Amino acid sequence: MIVIYPKDYSSKLTLRETQKAIKTVKDTFQSNLSKALNLYRITAPIMVTNVRRIT
Repeated sequence: MIVIYPKDYSSKLTLRETQKAIKTVKDTFQSNLSKALNLYRITAPIMVTNVRRIT
């Protein structure tokens, strides 16, 4: 992917601040969407059974 910036572009945030801002937006979006749709997040471990490879 090619990213083109304007000649006089300079970021107002550091890399770390940008990462935190992206996480905040992601978390806020997820929270607001789940509230609007009356959903809640659940997680469960992935169960892997023994699998024989066919060679």
